[in-house]
Amino acid sequence: MMLADTDGVTAPIQVPAYVDTYIGSRRHVPQRSGAAAGITLHYWEIRGERFMTVEADADVHNPCGRCGGEGHYSYNSLDGTICYGCYGDGLGKQLTGWDAALKLVKQREARARAAQRKMIREAHEAALAWDAWRDGRAGLIAALLAQPKDEYSDEYGKGFLGDMARNVRGCKPLTEKQEAAAMRTLGQKAARIEAKQAAGHWGTVGKRAEVEVTIRSAKDYDGDYGTRYLVIMETADGQTLKTWSSGEFGWEAARRLREADGQPVALRIKGTVKEHSDYQGAPQTELSRVALVTK
Repeated sequence: MMLADTDGVTAPIQVPAYVDTYIGSRRHVPQRSGAAAGITLHYWEIRGERFMTVEADADVHNPCGRCGGEGHYSYNSLDGTICYGCYGDGLGKQLTGWDAALKLVKQREARARAAQRKMIREAHEAALAWDAWRDGRAGLIAALLAQPKDEYSDEYGKGFLGDMARNVRGCKPLTEKQEAAAMRTLGQKAARIEAKQAAGHWGTVGKRAEVEVTIRSAKDYDGDYGTRYLVIMETADGQTLKTWSSGEFGWEAARRLREADGQPVALRIKGTVKEHSDYQGAPQTELSRVALVTK
């Protein structure tokens, strides 16, 4: 059978009827060769799979596995975009003929069907496992899905509870150990929030005062106006304080935490109560104009 490409150019050779498309041809001139050198490469398709022939030769080739038969890949200053898998001609492994090409197409289709069947089977088994696991665990599932998310990405935060929340959101059952650890961690978190609620807020809004605190964390954030530090602290009574600092206090808090290998650091500070608010269900006091009293 003689085929023609989309521009009406007739293919150079006859091919079996199952070769359904003649894509076209290109001229390949090897680098560092004379202008007269070169070969014409022809592109064909069988059920969407591409194959290649050279000139009027009937020998069939797979396309290069690196460049897909294009002869070009990534750029480098020595050889430009030439593909080092085929050195520019786009030819891959030579086949014994068109029947071998058809057999290869059928094998690829069979593998694709097997992969699809496997995917469907695994999805069905996962759905059954999730349905069996979730029965009687509505409280645990709701507690995990209620974990805080990033306000911009809508993703759960890092850490164990965030990982478990992602599992549940993806309908992935927890293992027995994961379930026990999640229940324990949620209980500890609830106890901490209850203790924070009992401790309440610190100070009076608008008033400036001194207090002994333990620095829990000091994270730096780079912006258009330099680096700011978000410093989280805790009083002896368990009240949570936070402040944004772009001055000496933020830098000093971060330095002392680094020197203590991330362990909490005790300091005496002076600050003005800016706001009483809540964070993840627990009272939190924001300070401004924070300074160290004990250097």
